[in-house]
Amino acid sequence: MALSKEDLRLLLSNEEPNYPNLAKQINKNNLKDLMSIAKGNDAMLASKAIYLASLLHDAEADEIVDYASKSRNALKKIAAASAIVNLEVGHKKDIIAQRLLRTTDVSLKKLVLNALKKGEKVSPRLKKSIESISRVDKNSLIKDLSKQTLKRVK
Repeated sequence: MALSKEDLRLLLSNEEPNYPNLAKQINKNNLKDLMSIAKGNDAMLASKAIYLASLLHDAEADEIVDYASKSRNALKKIAAASAIVNLEVGHKKDIIAQRLLRTTDVSLKKLVLNALKKGEKVSPRLKKSIESISRVDKNSLIKDLSKQTLKRVK
């Protein structure tokens, strides 16, 4: 049985939601409500919905993270960058990572680069983006981190 939107909002509004437990309670019927919360004006609640979506390993849920990566709201973008680590390896994860790496925000770049796991296969396009960052980024920390990331990924 799907959670009601009110129950979902209530569970996400906890200071520290139990994300793994919540992910087990979510089903396809909740994804519309999760997206609605992610698009809402309460950025803190939205960021929790975005992170929860990343734990569902569902293409429709990944769209919630994708939405957040395009948001103008900094907290939603941070949630998307934090969520990348949970997404299945593939096209959508690569697109979201590339989009967030095009930012000038050092913290977003750092989150994305750290989210790419050892041995993870990335697209040639994402690899090229990371190589470019390793050469031309203005921040030496990001340059170094991108070089480390290149050594880690396939």
